[in-house]
Amino acid sequence: MERLLALFLVSFSEVLLTYAYKKFLIYLLPVSMHPNSLVQLIGTEYKYAISFVILVIVLLIKPTGLLKGKVIND
Repeated sequence: MERLLALFLVSFSEVLLTYAYKKFLIYLLPVSMHPNSLVQLIGTEYKYAISFVILVIVLLIKPTGLLKGKVIND
């Protein structure tokens, strides 16, 4: 279950950050504000970097896993 959650987290964050929002914004904005070029938060060449940054952040914040992980007591 935890792997599935991690998969969704990484894949949706990659899509949301690298998606070209031009057509999406054309439907939402008035004609005077339509974009002339692609609108992206981060370029597609950073797709692997996004995955790596998410991995590092999750390991720093939740080293036992996204859900409650097992802790071995010595």
